[in-house]
This record gives sequence, structure tokens and C-alpha cells, in this order.
Amino acid sequence: MAKKVALWINGNSTNLRGQILQDLSHRYVGDNTPLYRAGSSYQPLLEADAVAIFGGDGTIRHVFNGLIKARGTQQDSFPQILVLPFGNGNALAHSLGTQNRKQASTLLERTIENDFLATASIPLIHIQAANQDPEYFTFASVGLDVTVINDYDKKWRPRMGKIGYIPAGLSHLPHLKPLEASVEKSQGLPITQNGSFSTNSLPLDDLIKSDTVTFGVGTTPHYGWGLKALPYATQAHQQGMMHARSFNLHGRVAHFLANIPSFWKGEYQGPLVRDAFTGEINLQRKDNKSFPLEVAGDVIGYVPRVSFRIAPQYTFRFITQIAQS
Repeated sequence: MAKKVALWINGNSTNLRGQILQDLSHRYVGDNTPLYRAGSSYQPLLEADAVAIFGGDGTIRHVFNGLIKARGTQQDSFPQILVLPFGNGNALAHSLGTQNRKQASTLLERTIENDFLATASIPLIHIQAANQDPEYFTFASVGLDVTVINDYDKKWRPRMGKIGYIPAGLSHLPHLKPLEASVEKSQGLPITQNGSFSTNSLPLDDLIKSDTVTFGVGTTPHYGWGLKALPYATQAHQQGMMHARSFNLHGRVAHFLANIPSFWKGEYQGPLVRDAFTGEINLQRKDNKSFPLEVAGDVIGYVPRVSFRIAPQYTFRFITQIAQS
């Protein structure tokens, strides 16, 4: 018997319009594959065996949070999730190995046919900013990278598209500003540069220092465009935690530029980063001002404090590949 696979699209996506949408409707939509657009109720999605999300990380974030709210206190499991990369950075698709649209489409066809597919179970992170509703996703950060995203969205992206992220980032390097945050509360274990536990590594309270410009957490390793910013995220969530990393670029711009290739691949080891596995970490801005917060690559706003906590009760199963027989 075929699975019921709900298709969810972001109709405002610049990568998902016109002929692509028509082809999508003609090719997939049917009785067992209803099509929903952003803005629809999330409740029907809970009745599906799987939800195929056509969009970027922001669209996926909205679906996650919508499913959580729609489920409420019910203990039923969430439908499986298949990510089809029609967004900008497609960070989650890179982490799941579904960043190739053609291969992701094949996975969708096999899902509809109810073939046996391999899945990965990944818990979300509960992100609670001051005076805001909680958000749930697999990565979030505060600091310089959020300022760059904001600048890119408003100034560079309309003029240059994806390539505009490069000048957006470079324009901030000459005048880096420290994060000016302190760790209010933490729970977890420090780790060494190779991802193993170490009782002799830095304490969690020392993750953020005066040279820190960005701090991020994740249960999946990638940021946008394949940047493997949190390379130990998979090991972390397999042990019931998340990977926390501070990026310490202040006064080290030349060193950063020289190491971009290894940094991008998640292979960098050196003074630019400090790492830990943690179940919870709360940050407070030292001067009671605000720092910028992003979730799923979307700028949420400027907040004086924020907490990140692993949320095992919200674990989703992601379709990643066709299972080997």
C-alpha cells in the first residue's frame, strides 16, 4: 500500500515558481499526495506518513514549529521528513545528503511507492529568547554571522544573489565586534578538537571570551551552502547533546582567511574555534544590550539573552537515502 505523503511548498520561494510548480503538481499531486502551501493548517500533516518539504531552511523551520504546535500534548510520533532543496543556503539538506534536487526527487518517488528508505533520527533544539515564543530547529547562532545574514538579505542579495554573501561577509572583517556575552548556565562536557570527550579541555564557561564574535549550536553540522560549521554535531546528538562552538576571529582575520578551505570542510583545528558538547547553555549579554539571533538562517531579532536546550521529545526522522539491501 502506498504511503500518504504530504507535499509542502513555499510558494514565495524564488527557486520554486512557474514551470517548476506546474511540473510538481502534474508529476506528484494525487489522492495520497496532497499539496499544501505555506499558510495552510499544519494539522493535516500529522495524518501523513511522510512530509516532503520543498523549500529552504526557513520553510522547514516553520513546518517543524507548526507540527509541534499542532501535535500539542499528543504522544503520536511525527511523520517522516524529506527535505527537497529549493531554498537559498539549504543547510539542512547538506547535512542530510539531499542537497541534490534530482536525487531528492528520486527519494520522493520511492517514498510515494512505499519503498524501504534509510532514515536518520535527529532531535531539535529548543531556542528560547527573551520575550519571544520558543523556536525549534537543528541549529541557531548569535553574533557576527547573524549581522552578515541581515546585511546580505537587505543589501547584497537583491543586487547579487547568492554570490552577494561573499562581499557581505568580507565587509565586516575589518571592524569585528566581540559578542560581549557571558554563559549564565551550562550543562554538558567539554571536548577536544577531534570531537572526543576530555576532562582536561576548557570548561563550558570558557567557551565565550573577549575574542568571540559568533556562537552557534547544532544537532546537524552544516550552515548554508555546505559550510560545515559544527562538524561534531552528529556525534553530539547521538550522545543526547548538541555541539556548541564559539568562533574567535577577533584579531585573527589573516589566519581565518588563510584557513577558509579547511574551515569550510569542518576540518579546521586551531585558535579560531572552541568546542563543547552540551545539553543546555544560556547566554546573557554583559551590558544588558542585545545581540542578533538567527534560527535556520533567518534573523529572529536582537535579544539580551537566549537559552539553547536539546529537545529529545521533538526528534524527527529524516529520509536520507534508499536503504541498501
